Amino acid sequence: MENFWVLLVEPEETDRRLVELATKSILSQADLVFVESFDQFVPAISGRGSLPALAIVDWHAGGENPASCLDTLERLGLLAHIPVIATARKEPVRALTESSAAGVTRFVSKRPDDFCFRKKLTEAIAECVPREKRIASAAA
Repeated sequence: MENFWVLLVEPEETDRRLVELATKSILSQADLVFVESFDQFVPAISGRGSLPALAIVDWHAGGENPASCLDTLERLGLLAHIPVIATARKEPVRALTESSAAGVTRFVSKRPDDFCFRKKLTEAIAECVPREKRIASAAA
């Protein structure tokens, strides 16, 4: 499906694989674009020339402050068009609080284990991406 892609801010290789498996189980044909830090978030969007269908972000990834990055997208009028799921392994309560304050409505903890994280992330992706897009992705 042309220009159907998911932006993932995830610095950890092990977690990247779990995010990839969860994402592909719902959006099988979507291109996955991984970046390691929030400094690469806006340039990744700019480089693709279209908005991602979904952004999954590790709230504690390095680089620019995640709230600042989302604020920039808000001021550009883009954030309302990108569903965002925040995740965190370390300090999940702090990440949940901060991500909620930044306008992120969906949070998935990477605890207690990888199986639970992948299952909950798969559910969150299904809730965030409209059914029509999931069907179109599978049909492409």
